[in-house]
Amino acid sequence: MGRASTEGRIVAKQPIPIQNIYYLLCYAWNRFDVGKKIGSGAEQGAGIYDLFAKVLLHGISTLKKRGLDRGYKGYKEDLGSLRGKVDFGDSLKRNLFSQLQASCDFDVLSHNVLSNQILKATIKKLTLLESLNGELRHGLRSSLRLLPREIEDIRLTSSCFKRVNIHGNNDYYGFLIKVCELIYFNLLPTGKDGRYFFADILNDNKRMPGIFEGFIRNFYKLEQGAFNVGRDTIKWDSAEGSPEDINLLPMMITDISLGSKNRESKIIIETKFYPEALQESQWKKTLHSQHLYQLHAYLNNIESAVPVGTKLEGILLYPTVNQHLDLNYVIKGKPLRVYTIDLNKSWENIHQDLLNLIRTQA
Repeated sequence: MGRASTEGRIVAKQPIPIQNIYYLLCYAWNRFDVGKKIGSGAEQGAGIYDLFAKVLLHGISTLKKRGLDRGYKGYKEDLGSLRGKVDFGDSLKRNLFSQLQASCDFDVLSHNVLSNQILKATIKKLTLLESLNGELRHGLRSSLRLLPREIEDIRLTSSCFKRVNIHGNNDYYGFLIKVCELIYFNLLPTGKDGRYFFADILNDNKRMPGIFEGFIRNFYKLEQGAFNVGRDTIKWDSAEGSPEDINLLPMMITDISLGSKNRESKIIIETKFYPEALQESQWKKTLHSQHLYQLHAYLNNIESAVPVGTKLEGILLYPTVNQHLDLNYVIKGKPLRVYTIDLNKSWENIHQDLLNLIRTQA
């Protein structure tokens, strides 16, 4: 066996190259071009946390040149000259007019916006990481001094990242905020002196399955042109029952659907971020039955919704290190393939393997 396994964890006998983890994240966040440029030359850090520190340092430097994000912040003050909107009720109640003042509500364009607050709070946390390279720690602390003083300190919560408004004018922040979010969820307190250690992100069972799925979907969106890439919501074929009963049937939504431009073939890919592509019983090793049942159900039920003659194929795709499976079956006339992507290969080989996986059907 190429790797050891523990429940729900990816454990490599050899460390996965930092560059591969980083590129996987860049694709998953749909920020590959930006992320690759930011991380260029930084892939050989001692750990992913060192790389993230370099990414944030580069990001702050770039933002200072391009201009930090700004937004209008609301203020309420008693002023001797009118500004914005006068709150007549409050002014009368506190007898401000007799003092030649008025209570005014007004907006000021400020750097004190959530995106900048998140960057500041994340950098402060990262400087408390025990294993962080000393030069990077110093660089991060110096970068904080580059930020405008008006940017307030905030306490990071999971909801902060959902409230950041990324648009055309601040799109560069999109990748940096994703990095900050991953740091937030994987920096764990050591229990002493406010220090932190960085959890192995490959063992983040809540987020890595979605990241792996997003990586594969966006890779195919960006790196090939023979297929349209999306997801299918599949109805249960020939299902009968009352509307109430039908509504209780679980939805079937594919991870990734590739439809050829000539509509002659469709590939359904289900990604499974599992420690092993095979399960082991006391008798032998076999494929995960629930994964096969799921993909088989998708292929059978989507058949009536595609043009007659469309060639359907299903692929179960697993990440793996130093172990490779390429199993091919035909079940009820439909090809079904079980394939593993070796994350310990060079990125160029991973890139080519993913393209070769769908090339026979293009």
